[in-house]
Amino acid sequence: MFMDTTNLAFEGATPQVTKATELTEIYFHSCCRPSGGEMKAALVIKQANSTPKILRKVLGIGNHIEAEWQSMFWAIKVALHCGIRALVLKACEQPVTLQTLGTWAINDAKYKPYLQRYESLKDQFASFTLQLVSKHDNPAYKVAQSI
Repeated sequence: MFMDTTNLAFEGATPQVTKATELTEIYFHSCCRPSGGEMKAALVIKQANSTPKILRKVLGIGNHIEAEWQSMFWAIKVALHCGIRALVLKACEQPVTLQTLGTWAINDAKYKPYLQRYESLKDQFASFTLQLVSKHDNPAYKVAQSI
């Protein structure tokens, strides 16, 4: 079932960003152990001349694919909540990243609304890019493994 991503709005104090109009990179990663178990996510927010901000969150119960989608939605919602206008979102997990880029088909119909939600969220930015990076280049990967 499609999770309402309004429930993934940032909880707690808003991370301080230096300038909302400045290009911001948010790295995200999720984990789900065991599959069908607790989903956890980590974000690392980077801006020039600023210390990276690290956020962690338990997303609920689900599978690995749901965890990827929900961690991406959380990253976007945090950026919107902080007033960020220029976002580069970076992930190291292929399925959801490639599905949103249109290079990997969504075979399970239950995830098609997730893609529609992604499209509506990304359109709220003046500039938005999603990039696939290696695990070694994703600081959120190590953070998520420690949750």
